[in-house]
Amino acid sequence: TTLRTDHMQALDTDDFAVVDGPLLTKWELRAARLELEMLRQQGELGTVGQPSEVRRDEVCWLLSSAGDDVKGNDSSSSEEDVEQDGSQCAGGSRGGLNRALSVLRAVAALLQEHEPTRTLVVPRSCMAASYGPDGAHYIAHRDNQGNSRSDRRYFTLVLYLNDPDWDADRDGGALRAYVGADSTDDEGHSAKKIVDVCPKGE
Repeated sequence: TTLRTDHMQALDTDDFAVVDGPLLTKWELRAARLELEMLRQQGELGTVGQPSEVRRDEVCWLLSSAGDDVKGNDSSSSEEDVEQDGSQCAGGSRGGLNRALSVLRAVAALLQEHEPTRTLVVPRSCMAASYGPDGAHYIAHRDNQGNSRSDRRYFTLVLYLNDPDWDADRDGGALRAYVGADSTDDEGHSAKKIVDVCPKGE
């Protein structure tokens, strides 16, 4: 996993960056996708208890086999470290999904180098979300509202498991980022620019 200078510059200027792959091999990507689909079929994924007009995805929490932060200190997560939101929790003993979790943790370690004065702790729990073809969505929102007690997230990392040839115009599912919106604007009306990210797996 590599973060280039332009990725860091984008984080500094826009608080947002897209890292193109490949982050997973095609076999790892396929394995992770199939494992998540198996979890869905087994009923491990569920809604998070928010109104359907807010979000209509299904999620579960995957537990990483590693429990250390990027400094090497124990960071076993408690309910205060991540928002469980009433979703189901699944183990991370599956090869493809474990590899995906490892990639996310590796990115966090690189981000720590970019933020040397801030200790980044990586929770053991990672949310896996599935958006179906029936209009599933998540409205514009902020992952961190600035309340350090209720939400400690400094970075949000998203790793897509879709096919590499995914076409957002054809298949939908793009992530819309409202870059540069005012801190009091949770809907993106004041965004300086809008960026749509195609959710293709890489």
